Amino acid sequence: MVLFWNYLSGFSILLPLAVWLLRFGFKSAPAPGLFFFLLLFSGVELAGVLLALQHKNNIWLACLFIPFEVGLLLHTLAQWMHRPMSVVTFAAVLLATLFSLTDALFICQLKGFNAFSRLGTSVLMLVGALIAFYDLLEGLREESLSRSPLFWMATAMLLYYSGTLTLFVVKSYDPLRLGSHVAQMWLLHSALNISFNLLLVKVMLCLPSTVTKSS
Repeated sequence: MVLFWNYLSGFSILLPLAVWLLRFGFKSAPAPGLFFFLLLFSGVELAGVLLALQHKNNIWLACLFIPFEVGLLLHTLAQWMHRPMSVVTFAAVLLATLFSLTDALFICQLKGFNAFSRLGTSVLMLVGALIAFYDLLEGLREESLSRSPLFWMATAMLLYYSGTLTLFVVKSYDPLRLGSHVAQMWLLHSALNISFNLLLVKVMLCLPSTVTKSS
């Protein structure tokens, strides 16, 4: 049961990627950061599933992906915001790289996905999502929030990273007592990942297809 949901979670990234390709093809014009995130995330997820099926270590993929994840998602948010985010994005990528290297070299040594890097990354992304919500409120745009890609992108990040942060905090608090609940925690994480990818579909449906025709 857990393996099924883990694999479903991994393959769910193909849904937003398919929607992107159907709407925009291989053009990155509407949201370059999101486009390259989808390509990279799809490759990482599929490679992780293939390595897991062969009972090989795939932890290094997660550690390697974290700085790109932070940079591309924050770049995507910045594209639709009024305030400049280049300094915040640069600092967040540096911190995420530091978290990943510390995790890989000194804590888990690529043998287990320690909570440290995911905790730090989740905090960074939550800050980015909250800044995006503040930008939405401050701008008071006339457009409906239901048609705003920034709103749905920030919502996806807030949901996924707050849930992930909670799960890893709980897991780190008392791993011995929670040993019998590890399966349930992975199920919840799979549900968060699937929800994130479904919200990415909503983000892409809010993007104006006319932007790509001029590129």
